[in-house]
Amino acid sequence: MSIAWQDRWLPASPSDVLTIYIPQDKTGSTSVRRTLKAQAGAGGYCIIDLHDSGGRSCSGSAVLVNGGHLGTCEDVEKQSVGRCQYFTTVREPIARLLSEFSYFCLKCSERKFCVAPLARSRSAPTCPNVTFTQWAAAYANQYTRQFSRDWRRQNRSTYGYYGSYLHGFRDLPPLTAEDVQRAFITLTSPYLLVLEAEELSATGWDRLDGFLRGPRNRSLKVAAVVANVNHDPSHLAPSAPQLAHATVSNAFDVQLYELLWSRLHPGASKPRPAYQSHRTSPCTGASCRVNKTVAQDEVEDRRPHVTASATTVPYRAV
Repeated sequence: MSIAWQDRWLPASPSDVLTIYIPQDKTGSTSVRRTLKAQAGAGGYCIIDLHDSGGRSCSGSAVLVNGGHLGTCEDVEKQSVGRCQYFTTVREPIARLLSEFSYFCLKCSERKFCVAPLARSRSAPTCPNVTFTQWAAAYANQYTRQFSRDWRRQNRSTYGYYGSYLHGFRDLPPLTAEDVQRAFITLTSPYLLVLEAEELSATGWDRLDGFLRGPRNRSLKVAAVVANVNHDPSHLAPSAPQLAHATVSNAFDVQLYELLWSRLHPGASKPRPAYQSHRTSPCTGASCRVNKTVAQDEVEDRRPHVTASATTVPYRAV
């Protein structure tokens, strides 16, 4: 029997807040959960983990660290049981894909991507015998997919977000520039805090603490963090053609991230991603094969043409 947020959150007053974490793989999500759990109580909030069948219920303000979905706040609003908000963590999309590919596919960590063919397609190879190019195409545009729709509504997807992700989002229609616009509006809503993975070692915890509890009595200090560091023994160095293919496959996320970064850092110059700050490798073997070279003009031609002027949002935040 699945556990719902209503089974665990019992607010004591209408001013209590349920904060829902919307995670993305390889954006610091494990460190975020560990830090929040370590600071619970002293931080003035309780932790709800719907993946923990033995977890306790919470009264007062709470943070839902596992099992929440974009759209859950609409249910909270309808039941008039308290206030609701979201936060998420993001990372430059190609860097995130490289980390995800190395961790889940090349090293078969957690095994979930090494027990079935890529994107659960019978004709596809199985990790670790998959190229980065194949991975980037199979699990493309995860930010845009996640934040452009209300995943609480099961009739909009056969599987829900995580199941749809495992299946390469095959149950969903192709993305359009309008999806990028909707995702951007969602991510810049005042009821959704975006933390960049890179800032979790600096200002991120203060920003999250302020979002959870206001500026008083800050408690989320970086010294309390048990960081989840994944050392990559394979030293994956993608070739220029691989990076070009990944950029084409993930053009919606690349554009969304650029819009979001410009909003978070107005007037600043975006730093060069780490994977571009060293000479890319012309390596050979399973992790480096590509079928053809993609010219930079093809990358530019495939980018969605969107602006930051969207007016619709896939859910109503509270």
